[in-house]
Amino acid sequence: MAKQRQLVRTLGFLQVLMLGVGGTMGAGIFVLIGHAAGMVGPALILALLVAGLVEFFTALDYAELASSFPIAGGGYAYVSRAREGFLPFSVGWVSWFGAMFYCALSAVGFALSLRIFLPVLPVSATAVGIVAIFTIVNLRGSEEAGRTQVILAGILLASRWQATSSWGWCCPAASPGPSFTTRAVSSSTRVGSTMRSRSFGPSA
Repeated sequence: MAKQRQLVRTLGFLQVLMLGVGGTMGAGIFVLIGHAAGMVGPALILALLVAGLVEFFTALDYAELASSFPIAGGGYAYVSRAREGFLPFSVGWVSWFGAMFYCALSAVGFALSLRIFLPVLPVSATAVGIVAIFTIVNLRGSEEAGRTQVILAGILLASRWQATSSWGWCCPAASPGPSFTTRAVSSSTRVGSTMRSRSFGPSA
């Protein structure tokens, strides 16, 4: 009887935790949050709380499934245990296509954000370069990808903490100029508006 091959465990608790944190928060919080704030104003806080609640229960579902079926494969592996045929196949492909488009959105959003500070950067070439860099990181193995994720998720958490705890956020009247949060939201608004105009044309 042939011995069943298994993947080698190379990710520790910190790497897995940061993969979950980074995947839950996502890059959209940098790209679209300013645009959303311009649309709904303070109601954005309520929208974020509702979205966070949905993400919380989704994370609990995945945690329960991962502990019940400790195998590689993600959503496809879980659905294939309950159904056969087209359903698990479609789940796998939809997940793959979703990750592909999310990768493109994140790369373009990051390139547009960089262009705010470096206007000479070409958006398309920068986005392609970012995708190439992370492709190389992932090809080097899950351990390298895990270390990279710890760094990126740490930056993500630190930037969010800085934005929400800045003096201009807590006491805008005492701030002598635009706060860090105001500048961040303004920059994010410009990025979101640029991405929308590139995709759907200018607003009416």
